[in-house]
Amino acid sequence: VCVGLTDTYSVVNTVGSTYDWTISGGGTMTENGTNTIDVEWGGVPGDYVISVQETTVDGCIGDIIDTTITVADTLITFGQDNIGICLEETVQLSASPSGGFWNGENLVGNVFTGFNSGTYHPLYFVNIYGCPVVDSVEVYVRPKFEAPEIFAQSNFIDFCTDPYNHTYLAPDSVGIEYTWHVDGVLQPDTDFELNVLWPDTTMDHTITVYGTDTLGCESELNAITIRTNTCYRLYVPNSFTPNNDGFNDVFKIAGMSVYEPNMKIFNRDGMMVYNIKSLSQIWNGDD
Repeated sequence: VCVGLTDTYSVVNTVGSTYDWTISGGGTMTENGTNTIDVEWGGVPGDYVISVQETTVDGCIGDIIDTTITVADTLITFGQDNIGICLEETVQLSASPSGGFWNGENLVGNVFTGFNSGTYHPLYFVNIYGCPVVDSVEVYVRPKFEAPEIFAQSNFIDFCTDPYNHTYLAPDSVGIEYTWHVDGVLQPDTDFELNVLWPDTTMDHTITVYGTDTLGCESELNAITIRTNTCYRLYVPNSFTPNNDGFNDVFKIAGMSVYEPNMKIFNRDGMMVYNIKSLSQIWNGDD
């Protein structure tokens, strides 16, 4: 029999006889002197002896008759009692003794898929020594954890005043590995620090990052936009008045650039009258 069950035992009845039952080792017996008893077996597996002795109506006492009952363990043992997986990850469930079947949400056979976060309890049904037994295992599907914050000194970079190399930071969390992308390109950095050497262009760039924990679970994705502004900025006047009044007396290119200008000025006859090759160079109108 299986642990925890109640079973009935009897001997052939003789009219007028009474019966004295005993159990060695365990079990709870319900008897009233008849040839039949009910025994509620406890939760401890093992071999137990049931004995009975008959006393006839004439007072004659018969021999003791006994039998050994094996109380079998109906314990289901799972490969893992508590299982943690990531969202949309699968895990193969296992249990002993084999030969049973699984039932529950998100199950195909014994394969569980974490379609949604939360705690689940798939059931395992099996027959042990003729006893139907069911137990469950806990599966925790972890949700994607919060997207890591990206720390930047500024979201705008002016290459006339700012360096080309910039560092971006995510939280320095123990056990978290980061995956960085810049404009969709995977970066070699996997820790909390990203170093970027920006090209000298004017455009919007996108930095994305997500974290992966020690279970292999990913966080939500975070993204920021970085605007870079090239340093090719010059101011070229379209006129000047060289009359020595102190206002607009000279022609001069102003601004900042990593390159020196090369500007040629022609008269109406197509003759070059002046050539500017430096930001510090000025022209007062003389040939």
